Amino acid sequence: MQENINESYKDDEIDLFELIKTLWSYRYKIVVTTACFFILGFIYTLIATPWYKANALVEVGFYRDSQNSVNEIMLAKTSEVVEKLKVKYIDLLKETEDRNEKVQSISAVKNNPKFFNITTVAKSNEEAINLVKKIVGDVSVEHKNTLDGYLNSQKIALANIDRQIEFLKNNRIVEVEQQIKNIENSMIPRLERQLAYLQNNTIPSAQLEVDNINKVSIPAIDKRIDTSTQELAKYEKDLERLKNIIPKTNGAKLTLLYLQEQNLNSNISSVNDRLIYLEQQKEQLMTKTLPDAYNRLDNLRNVMLINSQADIDNIKNDTLPTLQRQLYTLQTQELSALLDKRAIVELSLKPFNYKNTNIVSDIVTSKTPEKPKKPIILAISLMAGFILSVFGVLVYDAFKKRIKNN
Repeated sequence: MQENINESYKDDEIDLFELIKTLWSYRYKIVVTTACFFILGFIYTLIATPWYKANALVEVGFYRDSQNSVNEIMLAKTSEVVEKLKVKYIDLLKETEDRNEKVQSISAVKNNPKFFNITTVAKSNEEAINLVKKIVGDVSVEHKNTLDGYLNSQKIALANIDRQIEFLKNNRIVEVEQQIKNIENSMIPRLERQLAYLQNNTIPSAQLEVDNINKVSIPAIDKRIDTSTQELAKYEKDLERLKNIIPKTNGAKLTLLYLQEQNLNSNISSVNDRLIYLEQQKEQLMTKTLPDAYNRLDNLRNVMLINSQADIDNIKNDTLPTLQRQLYTLQTQELSALLDKRAIVELSLKPFNYKNTNIVSDIVTSKTPEKPKKPIILAISLMAGFILSVFGVLVYDAFKKRIKNN
């Protein structure tokens, strides 16, 4: 039984030398078959429609932040742009037949979020290039709306800053300058004139009024009172003397004495009235006019004079310096801040600070067709023809030997 097994193994073993000999005997058939396959492959490469490839590197648009000129703000996320383009130009058009061009791939560039690649194939380089330009053009139009919106907002901001600067220069600064000018040229001189007039005229006049009351009016009344008192005493003395004479007199002379007595009584009454009037005048001067004059003089010296000087000092030492500091702040800090802000916004509108989505460099095209790949097709044809021819002659030879043995 062991011998039978060994004999079976020998039958199943492949004799390499015999195999080569067999193939060599059919070498012409193998060559002819391989050549036929090669010719078929070559014919296919001649009649197959050539497809050309175009590749472009696209940069997603951006604008630089006006607050930080280094910080670039993308008009859209590259990943979102890539996915959107894939859906629009690859997925939705996948089932469309008889197309002269198509998108082969759209992919983001690794480690650089600003760029993505577009690869198209078409029956000519021009069509492949035009498809790339169409895709990038569609994206650029969409992104231009975003970019225009940003630029318009910056222009509005710039116009608003210009209005603020104009208002600051022509209103606030001018208003403060006019206030300062009014204080320096009008208010302070007027207050100083009022103070001088108060010191040189009003207070001396009030003092003169007090002095006149004390040294003129009251002494004059006192003198008149003394004169009237002396005059009253004389009339009363004469009346007393006349009263002593009347009882001793008779006849026509008595009538004359009565007339004199009546005249003296009249004079006494008149002098008494005058004394009462003079006393009233003196009392008026002492109790009202003189105190009022003193009060007025005291008010002029201790209130109006001090307040006028305080007003001048307050304006010179507080109001005017405050306005001058305010003017300095407006002319330097606020105006400078607005000018700096304007410069930043104006800089953001410079072309080098923004860019729309565009192709970075020239579109790269293939000088030879991308498809069909002739060397590969010819190599596959040659290899397939050789393998099939070898397999065919081996099968043919095996059948031939079996028929012969039977």
